[in-house]
Amino acid sequence: MGSRWRFSSDRSLRLAVVVLANAAWSTAAAQLPSRALPGTYNAGATFTVTITLNAPGGLTVAGVQDRPPTGWAVSNISDSGSFDAQNGLVKWGPFFAPSVPGSVHYDVTAPSGSSSGKCFAGTVSFDGQDQTIGGDLCMAGPVPAIGIIGQSLLGAVIAISGVVVIRKRTLKL
Repeated sequence: MGSRWRFSSDRSLRLAVVVLANAAWSTAAAQLPSRALPGTYNAGATFTVTITLNAPGGLTVAGVQDRPPTGWAVSNISDSGSFDAQNGLVKWGPFFAPSVPGSVHYDVTAPSGSSSGKCFAGTVSFDGQDQTIGGDLCMAGPVPAIGIIGQSLLGAVIAISGVVVIRKRTLKL
């Protein structure tokens, strides 16, 4: 059920203003492999993806693979990792104890036309046992500097880049 604009007798429009920032969806996984992403991205911008391994004690061998969104450019892969373009995977390893790194990272660049939320997926193998990489899985797409991005029962949802603020305002028309 959609909402309608409601005007008060003085022709003011009541809006709920929501400013979006760092809206990354996460999974909680203590002591499991985890990924760190920014909350949002800008089309054409480059940022770093970091995967913390949290390797268990007694580990003998580890391997890592992560899948960035299709069509995103991958560069600056750490720890002698490589990009498998055919399968769309960033790969590291095998790492043998005691030389398993605490974390690995790579840079990605979002295509210039990218405009929606995107997700990453990956696994870490510890002694042949695969564990899904948790932490930040998805991130919101580019946020317009200012603009109406939807409606709620309270009025318009407006994005103004930067900080999260929810406040009811009266705008005079």
